[in-house]
Amino acid sequence: MAQDGQSPPPGEPPGGTPPGGALPPGVQLPPEGYMQLPPQPVVPVGLPTNGMAIAGFVCALCGLVTCGIASVVGLILSIVAMNQIKQAEGRIGGKGLAIAGLAISIVLLAFWLLYLIFAILVVGTAASFAS
Repeated sequence: MAQDGQSPPPGEPPGGTPPGGALPPGVQLPPEGYMQLPPQPVVPVGLPTNGMAIAGFVCALCGLVTCGIASVVGLILSIVAMNQIKQAEGRIGGKGLAIAGLAISIVLLAFWLLYLIFAILVVGTAASFAS
């Protein structure tokens, strides 16, 4: 309400005109009695994830059930994804997925390689005992 006990004219803030004169063009104040909310924060949109990083991670995990064959594909895709992400200079995400795909592929390939060596040794030893 204005100082004389009357409501201000529509479009004018309570208590009179703001300091510096009239409101800028296109700006309207809410009707009296409505609370004006503070501006809401802008939520940043995430970067698009590199598809090769996703594929490399998935293939690396599939190496568990394919005796490491898919891990070779996962290793290659993860290396390509790392290079693409580096060349994109921050416009593409997925570096963590590519690193995880790389690490999982290396660990699984090492595991399956050791398993293969162990199996060959066991079969060779068993064959020598059988003869």
